[in-house]
Amino acid sequence: MDYKEFDGKHLFELYTIMRRMSSDRLRQYYERKSGYYQFFIRIALICTSIISLGYLYSDYQLNGGRILPTLLPRLSIIGPLILYIIFERKIRNYRYKIYANYFLLHSIILVTIWAVYYLEDKTYFSVGSFSMNLIIMVIGLGSSLRQGVISYILFFAELSISNQINHFQNFDVIMALNIPCALAILLAQLALNLTFFEHFLTELELEKALVTDPLTQVYNRQKLEEMTAENVLTGYHMPLAIVMVDIDRFKNVNDSYGHNRGDQVLRYLGKKLTEHANRCDTVIRYGGEEFLLLLDYCSVGEAYVRMEKIRKEIQNAEDRPIPFTVSSGVASYEGDFRSAVDHADAALYRSKNGGRNKVSISTNKPMKVFQR
Repeated sequence: MDYKEFDGKHLFELYTIMRRMSSDRLRQYYERKSGYYQFFIRIALICTSIISLGYLYSDYQLNGGRILPTLLPRLSIIGPLILYIIFERKIRNYRYKIYANYFLLHSIILVTIWAVYYLEDKTYFSVGSFSMNLIIMVIGLGSSLRQGVISYILFFAELSISNQINHFQNFDVIMALNIPCALAILLAQLALNLTFFEHFLTELELEKALVTDPLTQVYNRQKLEEMTAENVLTGYHMPLAIVMVDIDRFKNVNDSYGHNRGDQVLRYLGKKLTEHANRCDTVIRYGGEEFLLLLDYCSVGEAYVRMEKIRKEIQNAEDRPIPFTVSSGVASYEGDFRSAVDHADAALYRSKNGGRNKVSISTNKPMKVFQR
Protein backbone atom coordinates (compact mmCIF):
# COMPACT_ATOMS: atom_id res chain seq x y z
CA MET A 1 0.00 0.00 0.00
CA ASP A 2 1.04 3.63 -0.39
CA TYR A 3 2.13 4.94 3.01
CA LYS A 4 2.56 8.45 1.62
CA GLU A 5 -1.21 8.89 1.73
CA PHE A 6 -1.11 8.70 5.53
CA ASP A 7 -0.70 12.00 7.39
CA GLY A 8 0.25 10.42 10.72
CA LYS A 9 -2.20 12.43 12.86
CA HIS A 10 -4.97 9.99 13.73
CA LEU A 11 -4.47 6.85 15.79
CA PHE A 12 -7.45 5.21 14.13
CA GLU A 13 -5.85 5.58 10.72
CA LEU A 14 -2.66 4.08 12.14
CA TYR A 15 -4.61 1.16 13.53
CA THR A 16 -6.29 0.62 10.15
CA ILE A 17 -2.93 0.58 8.38
CA MET A 18 -1.54 -1.84 10.95
CA ARG A 19 -4.47 -4.22 10.49
CA ARG A 20 -3.94 -4.30 6.72
CA MET A 21 -0.19 -4.77 6.90
CA SER A 22 1.38 -8.08 5.91
CA SER A 23 2.49 -10.54 8.57
CA ASP A 24 6.14 -10.08 7.55
CA ARG A 25 5.94 -6.31 8.01
CA LEU A 26 4.18 -6.67 11.36
CA ARG A 27 6.89 -9.06 12.51
CA GLN A 28 9.49 -6.52 11.44
CA TYR A 29 7.63 -3.78 13.34
CA TYR A 30 7.39 -5.76 16.58
CA GLU A 31 11.01 -6.86 16.26
CA ARG A 32 12.21 -3.26 15.96
CA LYS A 33 9.98 -2.06 18.78
CA SER A 34 11.11 -4.84 21.07
CA GLY A 35 14.76 -4.16 20.27
CA TYR A 36 14.33 -0.42 20.86
CA TYR A 37 12.81 -0.79 24.34
CA GLN A 38 14.51 -3.98 25.51
CA PHE A 39 17.39 -2.23 27.30
CA PHE A 40 15.00 -0.16 29.43
CA ILE A 41 12.81 -3.20 30.11
CA ARG A 42 15.84 -5.23 31.19
CA ILE A 43 16.99 -2.54 33.61
CA ALA A 44 13.46 -2.09 35.00
CA LEU A 45 13.02 -5.82 35.62
CA ILE A 46 16.41 -6.24 37.29
CA CYS A 47 15.77 -3.21 39.51
CA THR A 48 12.30 -4.51 40.42
CA SER A 49 13.80 -7.88 41.38
CA ILE A 50 16.35 -6.18 43.60
CA ILE A 51 13.65 -4.01 45.16
CA SER A 52 11.59 -7.12 45.93
CA LEU A 53 14.59 -8.41 47.89
CA GLY A 54 14.69 -5.10 49.71
CA TYR A 55 11.19 -5.74 51.01
CA LEU A 56 12.79 -8.05 53.53
CA TYR A 57 13.19 -4.98 55.73
CA SER A 58 9.49 -4.12 55.54
CA ASP A 59 8.69 -7.80 56.24
CA TYR A 60 10.90 -7.52 59.30
CA GLN A 61 8.88 -4.52 60.52
CA LEU A 62 5.47 -6.05 59.75
CA ASN A 63 6.34 -9.36 61.45
CA GLY A 64 7.40 -7.76 64.71
CA GLY A 65 11.14 -8.04 64.22
CA ARG A 66 11.18 -11.51 62.64
CA ILE A 67 12.80 -11.97 59.21
CA LEU A 68 12.97 -15.74 58.86
CA PRO A 69 9.32 -16.36 57.81
CA THR A 70 9.68 -14.44 54.54
CA LEU A 71 13.41 -14.97 53.95
CA LEU A 72 13.09 -18.00 51.66
CA PRO A 73 10.22 -16.58 49.55
CA ARG A 74 12.05 -13.30 49.05
CA LEU A 75 15.38 -14.95 48.21
CA SER A 76 13.71 -17.32 45.74
CA ILE A 77 13.57 -14.51 43.15
CA ILE A 78 17.35 -14.82 42.80
CA GLY A 79 16.98 -18.00 40.74
CA PRO A 80 14.68 -16.55 38.03
CA LEU A 81 16.74 -13.35 38.06
CA ILE A 82 20.00 -15.22 37.38
CA LEU A 83 18.35 -17.24 34.60
CA TYR A 84 17.02 -14.04 33.07
CA ILE A 85 20.39 -12.27 33.18
CA ILE A 86 22.20 -15.27 31.67
CA PHE A 87 19.79 -16.10 28.86
CA GLU A 88 18.08 -12.81 27.94
CA ARG A 89 21.12 -11.43 26.13
CA LYS A 90 21.76 -14.72 24.34
CA ILE A 91 18.26 -14.86 22.92
CA ARG A 92 18.07 -13.58 19.33
CA ASN A 93 14.37 -14.10 18.61
CA TYR A 94 12.45 -11.04 19.81
CA ARG A 95 9.41 -13.15 20.78
CA TYR A 96 11.50 -15.21 23.19
CA LYS A 97 12.89 -12.01 24.69
CA ILE A 98 9.33 -10.87 25.38
CA TYR A 99 8.52 -14.25 26.95
CA ALA A 100 11.65 -13.93 29.11
CA ASN A 101 10.48 -10.50 30.28
CA TYR A 102 7.07 -11.80 31.29
CA PHE A 103 8.67 -14.85 32.92
CA LEU A 104 10.65 -12.67 35.31
CA LEU A 105 7.70 -10.33 35.87
CA HIS A 106 5.35 -13.10 36.96
CA SER A 107 8.12 -14.74 38.97
CA ILE A 108 8.33 -11.50 40.96
CA ILE A 109 4.56 -11.49 41.43
CA LEU A 110 4.43 -15.13 42.56
CA VAL A 111 7.29 -14.88 45.06
CA THR A 112 5.67 -11.71 46.45
CA ILE A 113 2.40 -13.61 46.94
CA TRP A 114 4.37 -16.39 48.63
CA ALA A 115 6.07 -13.91 50.96
CA VAL A 116 2.78 -12.18 51.82
CA TYR A 117 1.40 -15.52 53.03
CA TYR A 118 3.85 -15.35 55.96
CA LEU A 119 3.10 -11.73 56.89
CA GLU A 120 1.08 -11.05 59.98
CA ASP A 121 -0.21 -7.76 58.56
CA LYS A 122 -1.32 -8.16 54.94
CA THR A 123 -2.97 -4.75 54.62
CA TYR A 124 -0.16 -3.18 52.63
CA PHE A 125 -0.32 -5.80 49.88
CA SER A 126 -2.80 -3.56 48.06
CA VAL A 127 -0.07 -0.94 47.67
CA GLY A 128 2.44 -3.49 46.44
CA SER A 129 0.03 -5.01 43.94
CA PHE A 130 -0.84 -1.57 42.62
CA SER A 131 2.84 -0.74 42.07
CA MET A 132 3.22 -3.83 39.86
CA ASN A 133 1.23 -1.99 37.22
CA LEU A 134 4.24 0.23 36.61
CA ILE A 135 6.52 -2.63 35.58
CA ILE A 136 3.71 -4.18 33.52
CA MET A 137 3.45 -0.86 31.68
CA VAL A 138 7.21 -0.78 31.03
CA ILE A 139 7.22 -4.33 29.63
CA GLY A 140 4.23 -3.41 27.50
CA LEU A 141 6.39 -0.91 25.60
CA GLY A 142 8.20 -3.77 23.91
CA SER A 143 5.29 -6.16 23.42
CA SER A 144 1.99 -6.28 21.58
CA LEU A 145 -1.36 -5.27 23.04
CA ARG A 146 -2.49 -8.90 22.95
CA GLN A 147 0.49 -9.93 25.06
CA GLY A 148 -0.29 -7.10 27.47
CA VAL A 149 -3.89 -8.30 27.82
CA ILE A 150 -2.77 -11.90 28.43
CA SER A 151 -0.29 -10.69 31.05
CA TYR A 152 -3.02 -8.79 32.88
CA ILE A 153 -5.32 -11.83 32.78
CA LEU A 154 -2.53 -13.81 34.47
CA PHE A 155 -1.97 -10.97 36.93
CA PHE A 156 -5.61 -10.91 38.05
CA ALA A 157 -5.67 -14.71 38.20
CA GLU A 158 -2.63 -14.53 40.49
CA LEU A 159 -4.37 -11.94 42.65
CA SER A 160 -7.44 -14.17 42.94
CA ILE A 161 -5.33 -17.20 43.88
CA SER A 162 -3.50 -15.08 46.43
CA ASN A 163 -6.81 -14.03 47.94
CA GLN A 164 -7.85 -17.68 48.26
CA ILE A 165 -4.63 -18.37 50.16
CA ASN A 166 -4.22 -15.18 52.16
CA HIS A 167 -7.90 -14.18 52.69
CA PHE A 168 -7.37 -10.45 52.23
CA GLN A 169 -9.85 -8.35 54.17
CA ASN A 170 -9.44 -5.54 51.66
CA PHE A 171 -9.52 -7.60 48.45
CA ASP A 172 -12.27 -5.40 47.03
CA VAL A 173 -9.94 -2.42 47.48
CA ILE A 174 -7.13 -4.30 45.75
CA MET A 175 -9.33 -5.00 42.73
CA ALA A 176 -10.79 -1.50 42.74
CA LEU A 177 -7.27 -0.08 42.52
CA ASN A 178 -5.93 -2.44 39.88
CA ILE A 179 -8.78 -2.86 37.38
CA PRO A 180 -9.07 0.84 36.37
CA CYS A 181 -5.29 1.09 36.34
CA ALA A 182 -5.03 -1.97 34.08
CA LEU A 183 -7.54 -0.51 31.61
CA ALA A 184 -5.70 2.83 31.55
CA ILE A 185 -2.34 1.14 31.00
CA LEU A 186 -3.67 -1.04 28.17
CA LEU A 187 -5.12 2.03 26.45
CA ALA A 188 -1.81 3.84 26.93
CA GLN A 189 0.04 0.81 25.54
CA LEU A 190 -2.20 0.86 22.47
CA ALA A 191 -1.51 4.56 21.92
CA LEU A 192 2.23 4.14 22.40
CA ASN A 193 2.31 1.13 20.09
CA LEU A 194 0.57 3.10 17.37
CA THR A 195 2.89 6.07 17.88
CA PHE A 196 5.91 3.83 17.44
CA PHE A 197 4.18 2.31 14.42
CA GLU A 198 4.05 5.77 12.87
CA HIS A 199 7.82 6.11 13.30
CA PHE A 200 8.21 2.64 11.82
CA LEU A 201 6.32 3.69 8.68
CA THR A 202 8.56 6.73 8.34
CA GLU A 203 11.64 4.52 8.63
CA LEU A 204 10.27 2.23 5.93
CA GLU A 205 9.83 5.19 3.61
CA LEU A 206 13.39 6.35 4.22
CA GLU A 207 14.82 2.87 3.78
CA LYS A 208 12.85 2.38 0.59
CA ALA A 209 14.11 5.69 -0.80
CA LEU A 210 17.72 4.63 -0.17
CA VAL A 211 17.39 1.43 -2.20
CA THR A 212 14.98 2.63 -4.92
CA ASP A 213 15.96 4.05 -8.28
CA PRO A 214 14.11 7.41 -8.45
CA LEU A 215 13.55 7.21 -12.22
CA THR A 216 12.21 3.67 -12.66
CA GLN A 217 10.97 3.01 -9.08
CA VAL A 218 12.64 -0.41 -9.02
CA TYR A 219 15.48 -1.35 -6.68
CA ASN A 220 18.87 0.25 -7.26
CA ARG A 221 22.45 -1.00 -7.03
CA GLN A 222 22.55 -0.20 -3.29
CA LYS A 223 19.85 -2.80 -2.68
CA LEU A 224 21.83 -5.33 -4.66
CA GLU A 225 24.96 -4.64 -2.60
CA GLU A 226 22.98 -5.21 0.59
CA MET A 227 21.53 -8.46 -0.71
CA THR A 228 24.88 -9.83 -1.85
CA ALA A 229 27.25 -8.47 0.79
CA GLU A 230 28.78 -11.94 1.17
CA ASN A 231 28.27 -13.00 -2.46
CA VAL A 232 25.47 -15.31 -1.34
CA LEU A 233 21.71 -14.87 -1.75
CA THR A 234 19.51 -15.94 1.15
CA GLY A 235 15.73 -15.95 1.48
CA TYR A 236 15.10 -17.21 -2.05
CA HIS A 237 13.75 -20.60 -3.09
CA MET A 238 15.78 -22.77 -5.42
CA PRO A 239 15.98 -22.94 -8.37
CA LEU A 240 16.79 -19.25 -8.76
CA ALA A 241 17.20 -17.66 -12.19
CA ILE A 242 19.37 -14.58 -12.79
CA VAL A 243 18.39 -12.46 -15.80
CA MET A 244 20.15 -9.49 -17.38
CA VAL A 245 17.92 -7.24 -19.52
CA ASP A 246 19.23 -4.49 -21.78
CA ILE A 247 17.52 -1.98 -24.08
CA ASP A 248 18.74 -2.42 -27.64
CA ARG A 249 20.61 0.56 -29.14
CA PHE A 250 19.68 2.79 -26.21
CA LYS A 251 22.37 5.30 -27.16
CA ASN A 252 20.56 5.83 -30.46
CA VAL A 253 17.34 6.42 -28.52
CA ASN A 254 18.94 9.26 -26.57
CA ASP A 255 20.67 10.68 -29.62
CA SER A 256 17.58 10.55 -31.85
CA TYR A 257 14.74 11.30 -29.45
CA GLY A 258 16.47 13.10 -26.57
CA HIS A 259 17.18 12.12 -23.00
CA ASN A 260 13.66 12.93 -21.83
CA ARG A 261 12.24 10.29 -24.16
CA GLY A 262 15.03 7.95 -23.12
CA ASP A 263 13.92 8.36 -19.49
CA GLN A 264 10.36 7.49 -20.55
CA VAL A 265 11.66 4.29 -22.14
CA LEU A 266 13.51 3.36 -18.94
CA ARG A 267 10.40 4.02 -16.85
CA TYR A 268 8.29 1.97 -19.23
CA LEU A 269 10.67 -0.99 -19.08
CA GLY A 270 10.91 -0.80 -15.27
CA LYS A 271 7.11 -0.80 -15.04
CA LYS A 272 6.77 -3.69 -17.47
CA LEU A 273 9.33 -5.84 -15.64
CA THR A 274 7.64 -5.10 -12.32
CA GLU A 275 4.22 -6.04 -13.69
CA HIS A 276 5.54 -9.44 -14.79
CA ALA A 277 7.45 -10.09 -11.56
CA ASN A 278 6.05 -12.54 -9.02
CA ARG A 279 5.71 -11.61 -5.36
CA CYS A 280 9.12 -12.98 -4.36
CA ASP A 281 10.99 -11.81 -7.49
CA THR A 282 13.36 -8.83 -7.40
CA VAL A 283 13.79 -6.19 -10.13
CA ILE A 284 16.93 -4.04 -9.99
CA ARG A 285 18.22 -1.28 -12.23
CA TYR A 286 21.75 -2.57 -12.61
CA GLY A 287 23.12 0.48 -14.36
CA GLY A 288 22.25 2.73 -17.29
CA GLU A 289 19.77 0.87 -19.50
CA GLU A 290 20.54 -2.52 -17.91
CA PHE A 291 18.21 -4.32 -15.47
CA LEU A 292 18.85 -7.38 -13.31
CA LEU A 293 16.08 -9.81 -12.37
CA LEU A 294 16.16 -12.41 -9.60
CA LEU A 295 13.39 -14.89 -10.33
CA ASP A 296 12.46 -16.88 -7.25
CA TYR A 297 11.73 -20.62 -7.59
CA CYS A 298 12.24 -20.39 -11.33
CA SER A 299 14.33 -22.68 -13.51
CA VAL A 300 16.37 -21.41 -16.45
CA GLY A 301 13.81 -22.87 -18.86
CA GLU A 302 10.91 -21.19 -17.09
CA ALA A 303 12.82 -17.91 -16.97
CA TYR A 304 13.42 -18.15 -20.72
CA VAL A 305 9.68 -18.55 -21.38
CA ARG A 306 8.84 -15.61 -19.13
CA MET A 307 11.44 -13.33 -20.72
CA GLU A 308 10.31 -14.30 -24.22
CA LYS A 309 6.79 -13.25 -23.26
CA ILE A 310 8.04 -9.89 -21.98
CA ARG A 311 10.23 -9.39 -25.07
CA LYS A 312 7.33 -10.00 -27.45
CA GLU A 313 4.96 -7.88 -25.41
CA ILE A 314 7.37 -4.91 -25.50
CA GLN A 315 8.06 -5.40 -29.21
CA ASN A 316 4.35 -5.30 -30.06
CA ALA A 317 3.13 -2.86 -27.38
CA GLU A 318 1.16 0.11 -28.64
CA ASP A 319 1.70 2.12 -25.45
CA ARG A 320 5.50 2.27 -25.81
CA PRO A 321 6.90 5.83 -25.64
CA ILE A 322 8.78 4.98 -28.86
CA PRO A 323 9.43 1.74 -30.74
CA PHE A 324 12.21 -0.19 -28.98
CA THR A 325 13.23 -3.75 -28.19
CA VAL A 326 15.12 -5.52 -25.42
CA SER A 327 17.62 -8.36 -25.22
CA SER A 328 18.04 -10.70 -22.26
CA GLY A 329 20.45 -13.26 -20.88
CA VAL A 330 19.39 -16.00 -18.47
CA ALA A 331 21.59 -17.94 -16.04
CA SER A 332 21.10 -20.14 -13.00
CA TYR A 333 22.28 -19.25 -9.49
CA GLU A 334 24.45 -22.06 -8.17
CA GLY A 335 25.73 -20.51 -4.94
CA ASP A 336 28.07 -17.87 -6.36
CA PHE A 337 26.13 -14.71 -7.19
CA ARG A 338 28.86 -12.82 -9.06
CA SER A 339 29.52 -15.85 -11.23
CA ALA A 340 25.80 -16.14 -12.01
CA VAL A 341 25.67 -12.47 -13.02
CA ASP A 342 28.70 -12.94 -15.27
CA HIS A 343 27.01 -15.91 -16.95
CA ALA A 344 23.77 -13.96 -17.41
CA ASP A 345 25.78 -11.06 -18.84
CA ALA A 346 27.55 -13.43 -21.24
CA ALA A 347 24.17 -14.76 -22.37
CA LEU A 348 23.00 -11.17 -22.87
CA TYR A 349 25.97 -10.46 -25.14
CA ARG A 350 25.10 -13.62 -27.06
CA SER A 351 21.66 -12.12 -27.68
CA LYS A 352 23.29 -8.88 -28.82
CA ASN A 353 25.68 -10.72 -31.12
CA GLY A 354 22.79 -12.74 -32.50
CA GLY A 355 20.99 -9.68 -33.82
CA ARG A 356 19.39 -8.25 -30.66
CA ASN A 357 15.72 -8.54 -29.60
CA LYS A 358 16.47 -12.05 -28.33
CA VAL A 359 16.60 -14.11 -25.14
CA SER A 360 19.60 -16.39 -24.64
CA ILE A 361 20.40 -19.00 -22.01
CA SER A 362 23.87 -19.09 -20.48
CA THR A 363 26.28 -21.78 -21.58
CA ASN A 364 28.65 -20.76 -18.74
CA LYS A 365 31.23 -19.68 -21.29
CA PRO A 366 32.73 -16.19 -21.55
CA MET A 367 31.77 -14.01 -24.49
CA LYS A 368 33.65 -11.27 -26.27
CA VAL A 369 32.73 -7.74 -25.32
CA PHE A 370 30.03 -6.36 -27.59
CA GLN A 371 29.54 -2.66 -28.22
CA ARG A 372 25.94 -1.85 -27.28
